[in-house]
Amino acid sequence: MATDGFEKTSIFWQFDRLQQRLWEGFESALTAMGGPAGDLGWLGTLIQIVFWAALIAVGLLLTRWISRRLRPVAPRPFEKTASPTASEVRSWQDRAGALARDGRWAEACRALYRAMVQLLAERRVAPALPGITAGEYRQILSERHQPAEAEALIAIHEAIVFGEQPADAESYARCAQSYRDLEGTP
Repeated sequence: MATDGFEKTSIFWQFDRLQQRLWEGFESALTAMGGPAGDLGWLGTLIQIVFWAALIAVGLLLTRWISRRLRPVAPRPFEKTASPTASEVRSWQDRAGALARDGRWAEACRALYRAMVQLLAERRVAPALPGITAGEYRQILSERHQPAEAEALIAIHEAIVFGEQPADAESYARCAQSYRDLEGTP
């Protein structure tokens, strides 16, 4: 049985030809710069190893990047976290009142903010996780069409934390009113 010759269209053959052309181009460039001509010996082997290692690393990084882009982002499973108890919410409220009586307005507003976070977690509206920022709470609330009272408290809290608004009795009173309004909504 006669064969028609070697197949010169397979991917492996084309890849081998590409590697050979790249290597020949590298050798000619090295010779043009005054480097050694001909067989490079151990240096050639080292260069090939570095080339293949770099090619594999790029392939792995590209694969990882593509797989992350194609994988859907799962929502945070805050329902699985421990639910705060009413006593935690009450504890933050009591702390806010005590701090306000001492004239520590910024800390009192922060305590009301924490009470709001616990209340929202208790109602299963938003998780009470330490890593979630005020902006993320705002986004969660807007996605779930929650009352504007929480938005007002978040805005006051952010303004005090970032120095856009002084922490005084008036700002605490607005925080407390926003919290009471939020507490009254279902």
